[in-house]
Amino acid sequence: MKIHALDSGRYLASFLVFALLIACVQPGIADDLAPGAKRVPIIVYTRMAPGPDEDGPGRMLLELVEEGKTIRVLVGIDFDMVAPHELSASDVKAQVRDMAKVQRGIAQRVFEVTDKSGVLWQFRDIPFMTLEVDRSQLRRVLLDPAVVTVQEDAVAQPMLKDSTDVIQADKVWNMTPTLRGKGQAIAVLDTGTNHERMLKGRIVAGGCFSSNYSYYPSESLCVGKASSRTGVSAGSNCP
Repeated sequence: MKIHALDSGRYLASFLVFALLIACVQPGIADDLAPGAKRVPIIVYTRMAPGPDEDGPGRMLLELVEEGKTIRVLVGIDFDMVAPHELSASDVKAQVRDMAKVQRGIAQRVFEVTDKSGVLWQFRDIPFMTLEVDRSQLRRVLLDPAVVTVQEDAVAQPMLKDSTDVIQADKVWNMTPTLRGKGQAIAVLDTGTNHERMLKGRIVAGGCFSSNYSYYPSESLCVGKASSRTGVSAGSNCP
């Protein structure tokens, strides 16, 4: 996608920076995190793993849920999805409807009541949904025939010190001729950007997505501790 700005009668390409703040933990909080937030999140491939009553990742996930408490999980559903860009507009709408039907069926079986407040999000573009469940509800998720994966929604600190070497960014920086990005829009997904120093006013849009969740604990870093914010300055660095 290209973003254009009108300047003295000419269209100039601008940069789109979309800073995504997910699970970024404030300094000082990391030492106080619950044990579940300091390890690799548990993921259960329900069709290959032992049942939740047997030794395996399903039982491990169940044991994380204290009596009377809840846990958030990312649920992968059994749905053969086609990339939207490969479909017509009408087929995209039909696919969204079909996937929503599968998601609603899972919610009905898991919660067994008309109140579906435990459904935090039903995705439209990927075959997943986010649920907040107690232990008995989690057990039903693990046993549901339309569920293929269940993953603990966990906090993790960003580990970026090796990323430059891993993606070989220095080779791009030192290319001849020098790459300037002219004519291209760039989306940056990161834990924040140093706007003034790095991008010199080229940002045309931005967003912050963070969370408030007492289980870990996690506290939103967006302005006003909102779960999301949009605007040019929304994607600033985590404090």
